[in-house]
Amino acid sequence: MDRRAFIKSSVTSLAYPSLAQHLHAAEEQSPHAAQSGSYPRDAPNILLIMTDQQRFDSLPCYGAQAIKTPNFARITQQGVVFDDCYVNATICTPSRASLLTGKSVMGHGVDRLYDILPQAEVLFPKRLQQAGYQTALVGKLHVSSLHFEANHRNKNDGFDLYEWCEDLRSISIRPSMPTLSGSKSRTRISIAS
Repeated sequence: MDRRAFIKSSVTSLAYPSLAQHLHAAEEQSPHAAQSGSYPRDAPNILLIMTDQQRFDSLPCYGAQAIKTPNFARITQQGVVFDDCYVNATICTPSRASLLTGKSVMGHGVDRLYDILPQAEVLFPKRLQQAGYQTALVGKLHVSSLHFEANHRNKNDGFDLYEWCEDLRSISIRPSMPTLSGSKSRTRISIAS
């Protein structure tokens, strides 16, 4: 069994046993059956929230006391929170590419911030589509250079709804701001409204 198959079967089996069954069954179905958009009623809803440059302990579900996020807290209490995870890369593009393809950095070839994920790489939302899920992206995919993604979409991203953050010109860097611990950060990046 290769690494990708192992991750697919073990992680989904541990997190959502019924999801693993649905994904494996979808691979055996014809593409027309999966495109019907009907998935079994016992299939779980999946909400993946990814952020960049966020400490593991900056959210209440991981012990932070400085901020209150009642809606996010409710989601984490009713779902699965992973508390022993590691990234394949220390920067966002390779790390996101690894998470979404199930491959190591060497496996997908994105090892720098501005690399471009090969179009042949299939992201796991495509597998969810094949299982009958409706999928959506809101924000940035960032498995390739943001400038590349502004004009090109990965043909195997697997998103029915693709609401990508397009206005890169609205991103600004501001002077240092206090952090949750009270120390000063070097810069603060925000998106102008």
